[in-house]
Amino acid sequence: MRSFKLVTLIVLCLCFTQAQANLTNPGFETGSLPPWYKARGSGVEDWNVTTADSHSGLYSATDVGNIELRQDFAAIPVSQIVELSYWLKQPEIAISAFDFFYSDGSGYESIVSLSSSDWEFFDVTSHLSPGKELVGFSVWGYAGGPAGEDRTYLDDVTLETVIPVPGAIVLGGIGVTFVGWLRRRRTV
Repeated sequence: MRSFKLVTLIVLCLCFTQAQANLTNPGFETGSLPPWYKARGSGVEDWNVTTADSHSGLYSATDVGNIELRQDFAAIPVSQIVELSYWLKQPEIAISAFDFFYSDGSGYESIVSLSSSDWEFFDVTSHLSPGKELVGFSVWGYAGGPAGEDRTYLDDVTLETVIPVPGAIVLGGIGVTFVGWLRRRRTV
């Protein structure tokens, strides 16, 4: 009976939320860039989709130069975001920047430094501003690195939220009532 209660409690906790991906074409697997777009910057080669190198799947996005690749979306409360991350590769082991855009018109930019010429994972969730609503996200290429091509690859961008599901809350309430009823019945 004790294990039944534990399993019921775990199921109830899972019923209160639902994970949701919020980006379109996050791994560029459509073979095209949209809804991502070049926002600012200049370079030798604008962002485009390639099969030359990818973290997973067949495609990634790439550019040569200091160019911003951005996607906008419906406002998401930061309190609901559980992960905002991406995979980046720069053969010259340089730097990149990422930007957040909020519904109040404010933004945030930070620099990340790569430590190898292979794919690196960046979880930037902790950089989000509490109490705001995110409406856009971007990643920059770079310029002025060591001699050679200033190439950046981007893949597997993740923006995952957890939101309460109203029907699941009702179901959870019924489950809690049932567990209480079982406990009361057992003590009587």
